[in-house]
Amino acid sequence: MSYFKKIVDKWSHKIDKIEPDLKNKNHIYHLENVLLEEGWTWDVINELIELLEAPNDSQYKHIGYGKYKLVKDVGKEGTPTFKKTDDGKYVELGKEKDTKKEPTQKDKPVDAQMAGDRDAEPGDVVKKEKEPKDKPERQVGQLSDKDDILSDGEIKQKGLDIGFKEEGDFKPAPGNAGSMLAEIMSGEVGSFLDENPDMTDEELVRAIYDHVKDTTLGKQNGDHTRKRNKSGKYEGVNADLMKKCESIAKAGREKHTRMNESVDRLDTEDKISKPVKIRNFYGHETSIQKQVELIEQSDGPFYTNQGVKVPKDVLIDLIKKSGGGENPSDTSTIAIDEQGRGIVTFHSDKLTTADIQANSTPNKESEQAKLVVDDSDMSDEDNQKAKSIIEEGQRKLSEKENELKQAANQPAREMSEGNIDQILDDIKSDKGIDGKAIVSSHLKKSLMSRGKPHPSITPYLEGDEPHSEKDLLIAFYKFAGDDDREKELTESQLKLLYRSAKQNGYDISSDLGKIRKESIEVQRETHSELNKQEVTLPDGTKKPLGDFVEAQNVMDKLHIGVVDGEEGHGVGKYPGLFNLNMGGTIVEAEQLKGCLNVKNSDDFVTHFEVGEPGDGEEEIVNPRTKQVTGRNIFVYAITKEGERIPVAVKTQRSKQGESGKLSTTYQWHKDTQKCFKGKS
Repeated sequence: MSYFKKIVDKWSHKIDKIEPDLKNKNHIYHLENVLLEEGWTWDVINELIELLEAPNDSQYKHIGYGKYKLVKDVGKEGTPTFKKTDDGKYVELGKEKDTKKEPTQKDKPVDAQMAGDRDAEPGDVVKKEKEPKDKPERQVGQLSDKDDILSDGEIKQKGLDIGFKEEGDFKPAPGNAGSMLAEIMSGEVGSFLDENPDMTDEELVRAIYDHVKDTTLGKQNGDHTRKRNKSGKYEGVNADLMKKCESIAKAGREKHTRMNESVDRLDTEDKISKPVKIRNFYGHETSIQKQVELIEQSDGPFYTNQGVKVPKDVLIDLIKKSGGGENPSDTSTIAIDEQGRGIVTFHSDKLTTADIQANSTPNKESEQAKLVVDDSDMSDEDNQKAKSIIEEGQRKLSEKENELKQAANQPAREMSEGNIDQILDDIKSDKGIDGKAIVSSHLKKSLMSRGKPHPSITPYLEGDEPHSEKDLLIAFYKFAGDDDREKELTESQLKLLYRSAKQNGYDISSDLGKIRKESIEVQRETHSELNKQEVTLPDGTKKPLGDFVEAQNVMDKLHIGVVDGEEGHGVGKYPGLFNLNMGGTIVEAEQLKGCLNVKNSDDFVTHFEVGEPGDGEEEIVNPRTKQVTGRNIFVYAITKEGERIPVAVKTQRSKQGESGKLSTTYQWHKDTQKCFKGKS
């Protein structure tokens, strides 16, 4: 009889069963006693039991974020979803409380003589070694550097707690809730990786999500208490927030990895010495002050991630200019060693390569265009002619902005003085409304907030309380029709205005669309008129003035000047001091040169072209709402040696809705985005 057959027979005899059941805790208990009698140690017994109890992994398929389905259930809604515990077992979500491990023989005191201790007295038990205590768990929602007086952790913590809004003495850095979350948490990623360097991408994403989901800022980016996906990759979580956390995890890992690689490299070059303290800074004005204080009290010298020395006074000046032309960064990473020597990297942070890279207005761009003309080699006569063309375009665009305002405001004023009883009845009955674009569902949300009149319409209410629904609606139309109103209409208020106006014969959306198209034609016409004049480039070639002005504009908006390196200015003068971090896709001077096929900024301007979008490319349509959210004005490209490379797109949008002021945005062309991802 073989040794293992002997053990199985003894085991079967004790449980009075021919075939033991590995899922039966009583059977496992008796197996452990048999093995102890055979002289096995607990370490070996535990290892065997774990192997015997291990689930069959082939029955489960990973569906993302630590969740599993039975292979037969993948793609089927309403089927159980499992998570894998630390001991390798699959537990159905929602039933974790039922899986508390029942005590087995190995959890109970073990007779020392039975365990093989020949020196033990009767009744002695085996003493178990104490397990090392776990490190204190990270406090959810609290930043690791919030108590670091040399960091900006305190202001970042306020950002998480308050969110993207002004409250008391707190005013967030420029941007929106998404950019704020990315700037704060991409820096915090380093602390997660310091605690657990072996974290997978998936584990890191989940850790970030769990850390922020219950903060005010986290909920502004996707409130899991109100909306969670019921199936698919994002089952059980808020998909909007989780997608942002995916981008943040990639961006943060790149920041952490690249800085640590730089520390290792510069340590071998004797420029700094390990250990170092790495701090990540947000874009708040307090963050800028903290960076200045850190550099001022550190002896230096200071280097870029490529080992290029940056003079201390220059570095402090660049920090103070964060967010501007010479240093267009949002955040920074600074490593300081025990001797006060440091490495600094500035980042322009975006969630994805498709994000808007810059914002402006036609009026600001017109003023900048006049400065470009003044700096050119044009004669005084040509200079004045060019600026007259620019100013005429400004005047026409100002007229269009006024038309936009009146297209929505005038109907609102007229309805406030109309037959309000009929207007209210039509709204409630959705009179004349076809399809899903009903108006009645936006009435209460536009007039009331938390059981009281909406704060935006309160100043327009007349008479004593209580106010009737008609009083509230009149106040709403007065608010919407006020050319000097201090607050903008909410999304529901805009829908109530536009749809109720359409019920009364006003087609606001159509009128606004027509005016916006006309404003684009004004900008294209101005560019075309400027192109009738020329400027001379450094290599002696001639360039149409309109294209030259746009080239300078695009270089500024997209930070292309960094390709000049030491011959440039600002952060670009010091290779490795600045990068674009677009959800982990890192773009520095070399990536720009490679993807745009240029050697320097002069080469960029020489081969720069301005074109108009092709058929079907002009309108930007929201895929969910199907509404037109913007219109492309120009498509910029580099044409060199017979090859045309689309670089970026200039788009007209409005932050204040269809009737809001004209504004422009800049995004990398999809072909350039693809190239960046390939070279990062």
